[in-house]
Amino acid sequence: MDRSPANIYLGQTRHSRFTPFEQSFAYRLFLLDLDIDRLEEADRRSSVFSVDKPNLFSFRRRDHGDRQETHLRPWAERLFASADISLDGGPIRLVTLPRHLFYKFAPISLWFGYSPESDLRG
Repeated sequence: MDRSPANIYLGQTRHSRFTPFEQSFAYRLFLLDLDIDRLEEADRRSSVFSVDKPNLFSFRRRDHGDRQETHLRPWAERLFASADISLDGGPIRLVTLPRHLFYKFAPISLWFGYSPESDLRG
C-alpha cells in the first residue's frame, strides 16, 4: 500500500451497447486515491487541487459517506464493521473521481480498509 496522502491513477473507460443499435465509446479518465485521514496534506500537494474548496479539481467530503459528517472515518469504520471487518485504526483509502471546474459530478467511490500493518482487510 502506498502511504502517500494522495495519488492519481490514469485509465480509460469503455462502454458498448448492441441493442437497439450498436454503439460504443471510450474516454480517458483519472481517479484520485486519497488517505481519508490525510486530506489536509493532499490539499497542499497541488495548486490545481483542493479539498472542500473550489479549484480546477477538487474533493468534497460531503460528496461521500453519509453526506452528513465532515469526518469520513467514522462512517467508513461503521460500514466496514457492518461487514465484520475490523481495521483496528488502520488506514482507509478512497479511490474516486474528483470534481472539476464546477461541472457535472458523478463519483465512483471505492473504499479500501487496511490493518495498522497495511494489510488489506476490506
